[in-house]
Amino acid sequence: MRTFCQYEEGEERDSEVKRRKRRRERETNEKIDKGEASRKTRIERNGAREMKKKEKKRIK
Repeated sequence: MRTFCQYEEGEERDSEVKRRKRRRERETNEKIDKGEASRKTRIERNGAREMKKKEKKRIK
């Protein structure tokens, strides 16, 4: 295995590339998770809103 100074200009270690790729995947997964969570809460709020409307209609 070569030391860092022996690497050519523009050449990277596989471990650095893999680490960067894993970080990018993790960030995208976190964004997806946030989107899913916000979508679920939005659906829950909409569901609650619908229930309130139905309740009002039932009372009238």
